[in-house]
Amino acid sequence: MSEALKSLGRLVTEEARNDGGYIPPLLAAFIARCITLEQPQFDMFQGLAPEQEKEIIGLSLERCVKKNDPIFETVKMQVTFESLYATELHRLRQEQVKRDQSNNQQLDKIVEIGTNLQSNRQVAQLYRAIFKLMLGNSCVDEGRRDRNVEREIAAALESVFPQAGLNAFNMMMPDEKTNQIRDLVNIVLGIRLFNREIKKGGAGIVDIPNIVSTNVDKLYEELELESTEMGDICYTYSDIINLEHEKPGSIAASLSRLQEELTNRRQYILLIHQLQHEVLESIDVIKAGKQQLYEEMEQLKTLVGLRTSVPKEQVYPKFHVLAGTWKALIREREKTLMRNKLLEQLLNFKDNFGASLLDDDIELVKQTPVDDSKQHLDPDSFVTTLAGGTSPEDEQIAGTFDKCTRLIKETTPDFMSLPLEHQGYCPWTIVTRQGLLLPGNPNLGIIRYKGKHFSFVSDVAMRDFVADPEKFIERVVTRARQTPALIHLLCLQQYVPNSDISELFSIADIFDNSSLTTQSTSKCDAGIQTPSTYINTDVPDPNYEWNEWAMRRKALQMADLCNKRTHSTQTVKSHFRRENDAQTSVKLPNRDGVMPGTGTQTGIEKGTNVERSVKYITGLRGNPDSQVNTVQYVTKEVVQHGCNAPLNRRIPRGTDAIGVDV
Repeated sequence: MSEALKSLGRLVTEEARNDGGYIPPLLAAFIARCITLEQPQFDMFQGLAPEQEKEIIGLSLERCVKKNDPIFETVKMQVTFESLYATELHRLRQEQVKRDQSNNQQLDKIVEIGTNLQSNRQVAQLYRAIFKLMLGNSCVDEGRRDRNVEREIAAALESVFPQAGLNAFNMMMPDEKTNQIRDLVNIVLGIRLFNREIKKGGAGIVDIPNIVSTNVDKLYEELELESTEMGDICYTYSDIINLEHEKPGSIAASLSRLQEELTNRRQYILLIHQLQHEVLESIDVIKAGKQQLYEEMEQLKTLVGLRTSVPKEQVYPKFHVLAGTWKALIREREKTLMRNKLLEQLLNFKDNFGASLLDDDIELVKQTPVDDSKQHLDPDSFVTTLAGGTSPEDEQIAGTFDKCTRLIKETTPDFMSLPLEHQGYCPWTIVTRQGLLLPGNPNLGIIRYKGKHFSFVSDVAMRDFVADPEKFIERVVTRARQTPALIHLLCLQQYVPNSDISELFSIADIFDNSSLTTQSTSKCDAGIQTPSTYINTDVPDPNYEWNEWAMRRKALQMADLCNKRTHSTQTVKSHFRRENDAQTSVKLPNRDGVMPGTGTQTGIEKGTNVERSVKYITGLRGNPDSQVNTVQYVTKEVVQHGCNAPLNRRIPRGTDAIGVDV
């Protein structure tokens, strides 16, 4: 069935591409599954007719292009987060696998070289191979591996694995050689870490403990702010919805829309809490790692002190522990970076739709007093309260496993850490109020039924559930089928077949654009507005060069010019020189040390314009009574001394001209 859903997802993606859009195949496949769950006429187990497949594709496209839909944004958030989480985990594992494979290959090469050592050339080759392995596992980024790092590694290697021990290494079995080299890697790293601690080495090694501690603390603060902010928003939604439920017609916003938005906010905050839980575990690991590093360093300082030699049986195990702890902290840093990326992706879904919360409704909720006049029920009247320490196994022995029992925090030691079904949301509210998600009140106690724990918002909800628990459990699943966004939110994947997002993708298919073209192809008619008699009239680029050898020759010439000096006047068209119209430079000082000032390499133009006389005859045309006259214009001479002014400057006619009538 999952393959059929993948096929539907690819078809939906292709249809979206034909319309000029893009829908990820995984999202399209899950939306298709949501539609088959919402509409029972689409039975995936019995098979779909071509007409039904076409209808599902159309409905999926319509759902995916719909804007301002909280439920679709909830599903999109689930799919994006799950796929990105799986992709990042796979990336980290692949990087670790590559490192392990590289180390194993180098170890095999070392074992091969270290067998039957007979010449100095083999010894040098063995040391180079071991040094390369040490350098690759030095916990130093490639950009920071300088000569100091190499010298420290070489010195530590010589002290731990001198040439005198080659005979013993040569006589070992291959497995023993591999184990010794692996221990050698950690010992050399531990020595460099200890030298860094005592300020006598550790070149290139950054302060991983403080860096990862700072990063994880910053990430937790960001998650805590998001959790607090979104928690307040969820409380506001819940209060407004409860007010409308108790007093219909009190609010102006749509009740169904508010419930959909609340579902989206609940999913957002659950994913934030998931990251918070992982970050808290990481904080504990980092704290324990830093403590272990501190203790081992102090013990090493005590052992070494001012002594020049220390028994290796005492210090080598501690160097090994230092290296292992340091590598564990590096892995925690990589996980923290992954969680930062997940948080960045999750923040994109924070404001993906317009909220329906109105200021008037919020003010109304604040002004409405809390009604405590409701009559409360005594839970002991309809359910048995267990004593502390009773486990589900004890209930099976006592024969009460299939009956509802109540746990309270006063008598249950691990009350606050009990795993709650439906993420702690009240099943009675989900069934009776169209999928509304309200967290249960732990002060009322927790109901245990068949080893599972349920929480409720009121004693009435608890009483109704205890009367028929199977009915509510089944109806919660039914409600989740009608609103598929609740399946992952309430962790009901085991009750709804083929609803787990991880079943619909493999790591290679996540956001894989190329798979759309390799899996299936489609043809369509297309037209263009370019005339069939089109002729390219663009002028070709005169500087275009098709011959790669000519380009190589030109590149060599230009590179050679970098070592040349210009001694003559430089013009615009100078061969392979700077393309400047004018270039100025400071003249060299005279022999007596006097600076002649500044000069220019631009040509100085000088010239003169002599006096010129021009005669014009007037009165030849026009009025018959006009008289013919001769007008003489004499231009002044112009002498241009050394300057950069153009030589063709002329005095306009009619300016300073001498007129002579003849």
